[in-house]
Amino acid sequence: MESKVLKSISAKCDNCGSAMAFDPNSQNLRCDKCESIKLLPKSRRNEKHNIEEASEKKRTFWTVENKALKCETCGAQLILNNLEYSGICPYCGSNYVSEIKNLPDLVPDIIIPFVFDENEAQRRFIIQVKHKYFVPTACKKNLKPEEIKGTYIPAFSFDASVSANYSGKFVKTGKDGPEHFSVKGNHKTEFKDLLIENSSKITQSNLKNILPYDISTAYDFSESFILGYVVEHYEQAFESCCDLAVQEMEKRVKEQILKKYDYSYVESFNFNCDVSNKKYFYGLVPIYQINFNYKDKKYNILMNGQSGKIGGKFPRSGLKIFLVIFFWVSIILLLAGLCTLI
Repeated sequence: MESKVLKSISAKCDNCGSAMAFDPNSQNLRCDKCESIKLLPKSRRNEKHNIEEASEKKRTFWTVENKALKCETCGAQLILNNLEYSGICPYCGSNYVSEIKNLPDLVPDIIIPFVFDENEAQRRFIIQVKHKYFVPTACKKNLKPEEIKGTYIPAFSFDASVSANYSGKFVKTGKDGPEHFSVKGNHKTEFKDLLIENSSKITQSNLKNILPYDISTAYDFSESFILGYVVEHYEQAFESCCDLAVQEMEKRVKEQILKKYDYSYVESFNFNCDVSNKKYFYGLVPIYQINFNYKDKKYNILMNGQSGKIGGKFPRSGLKIFLVIFFWVSIILLLAGLCTLI
């Protein structure tokens, strides 16, 4: 994989000399002391690399202006820049973090910056939770996040062309009994910006809950975007992410093929996929981690730092669940009774 050289940048305020950090609201650098703004140069090339041309070259780069840390409690590997003074793990809240020397890393190609700050994240979070029916009313009334932490997680964005040959035997049940029929054909699909996370703590299913990210708005990577934020170091090798991307593409292709047909169940299904024109970006995507307590239980919710969409496990009201089940059972019994009368 191609290595790139990171050039150090100045993060000092021209007016007062204080440190500046990336400001999601202005999308530029902002001084917390005098609130002055420094324009941040941005560029978008959006040219993905051919996977076939990727090599295994790696380089250590964060440790010059940043520190690589490992949480001794949960194992998360983090990269703290020189404006992120907290030595607290954003995942488990532990203070037990130790510095890692010469941590190898790949320079990101792109970055999707945060587009709103923590105050706005809290506002969006409360609004969305209040619209979740099964969350207990008491939780909604007293909802107050204890901590909101912005973190960039590593991810790969993949493009590819997929051609699948398939055959199968389906069964459609009806009034006259089961009908057996065979299918055969070719299905072609173009995938663009399929996102595969490479986080040690955020799973692919976690990420799916807060997708999508608009990759077309990503900028070429610059250290300026991460000033004031924690960046998680990637966990899996590049080849593993490529394999996961191909598996996800094949899964989606199979789902697309099956949706073409009207059937009750599948007797057999075989298909072969040819994946070509594979390209990728390595980038950083923004996530807010929001922690709150309810009835002595801690909940960790994720929020898309670009769209504001939230995902995770929330408290559930047993009474509300019972009322919904009771309602639908009553409707089914009523309809069954009407059908008997007819």
